[in-house]
Amino acid sequence: MRMHRLRVLGKLPLEVLARYLSGCARLSQFGARYAGWSIERARSRAARSTAAQQMKSAQDADAPLPTVSVIIPHFNAPEHLRLAIESVRATVDVQPDIIITDNSTDDSARRSAREIASSHSATWLGMDGNVGFAAACNAGAAAATSELLLFFNQDAQLSDRALLLLLEHIAASRNCGAVAPAIVTPQGKIWFNGGQYRERSGRVFLRDFGKPYSGGDPTSSLFLSGCAFLTWRGLFEELSGFDERFFLYYEDVELSERIRQEGWTLNVVPEAVVVHDRGQIGDPMRNLSSTMLTNSLRSRRIFGLTRRGRARWVARLTLPIEVARLSFHALRANPRRAYSTGKAIVKGLAP
Repeated sequence: MRMHRLRVLGKLPLEVLARYLSGCARLSQFGARYAGWSIERARSRAARSTAAQQMKSAQDADAPLPTVSVIIPHFNAPEHLRLAIESVRATVDVQPDIIITDNSTDDSARRSAREIASSHSATWLGMDGNVGFAAACNAGAAAATSELLLFFNQDAQLSDRALLLLLEHIAASRNCGAVAPAIVTPQGKIWFNGGQYRERSGRVFLRDFGKPYSGGDPTSSLFLSGCAFLTWRGLFEELSGFDERFFLYYEDVELSERIRQEGWTLNVVPEAVVVHDRGQIGDPMRNLSSTMLTNSLRSRRIFGLTRRGRARWVARLTLPIEVARLSFHALRANPRRAYSTGKAIVKGLAP
């Protein structure tokens, strides 16, 4: 049968043969796209099924609160790490596992972090140098066995009831894929209380930023901050965790988007409070160092590459606006460092 088909094809005019082969190629491409789409659909169903099973067991009337692992990436600041761990250990009615993923490049800081982890019954994982926030979080998640994962900054501190309130909310809320607390500065000003972003350009807007903290009812958000990000481990694993192309910044926005695309909601619980000493790691809009500027621009550029179709072009066209905005903040903080600012911009925009 196959030989007969080849003889028939050999007798066809070249133009007809070319059209036939072209049609076969199109069918092959369609089949590949369909197969890829089917695989993604299967993964999506699996992710929802795994997390849904965890959620159902957590919502049973007599079920205890789901277990949680707190994952804290550390970088050269053992004293702040100690305060963060102590705040976790001081939480009411919750005894979480703590996993430290150490990105430290300073040997002294690394030794101190290991000693702090040991003295607070925490697991210490040494990274191979500074692998970035996203990769460190993924390493901690791979070592976790709890139902829930809380990704937590080293320069943040939980209030005594914050973790309990977050666990109660995500366990009781139907279809909630991730939840975050209100994050405030040591002066009591709001740093994060939910927010939104322009899906085409990637520009982020923080709700109530800089306003005095006043509590409030739980509310939805388009994205959650990686400073304190609680999600189901099953869902996180099925979505392959944080995208490790992001070294610092935007990894939380990108993961939030994928969680929402799977049909889950993202919520903020303002009564759960985390104090964030943003000056230790850095706020991309204030006191912007050259390293932060480079990482912010690089992550913003990578986030644009995750867009599709027209949105990708919008992200590319609006990138110069982001460059100008961040450069303005950097130069306003220190007008004398024009050269280092320019160098950081070049590094941030380099492929």
